[in-house]
Amino acid sequence: MSQLDLSLALSQLLGLFLILYIYYIFINDIIIKYFYIEQFRNKQKIILINKLEEKKDININIVKKILNN
Repeated sequence: MSQLDLSLALSQLLGLFLILYIYYIFINDIIIKYFYIEQFRNKQKIILINKLEEKKDININIVKKILNN
């Protein structure tokens, strides 16, 4: 292999690592934040349902159906 072939292979490998790094930093971060937000929303729904159950003014089944949509 010539020096040019080695240089080309090295640059392609470096590009691959750069793409994987960008994927790991940005895409993975977005996925983690999405799941964190979903967990927070589910926790807020549970808190709201518990508060409504304490008041017993509203039909809880209707509220659960609305929140699950």
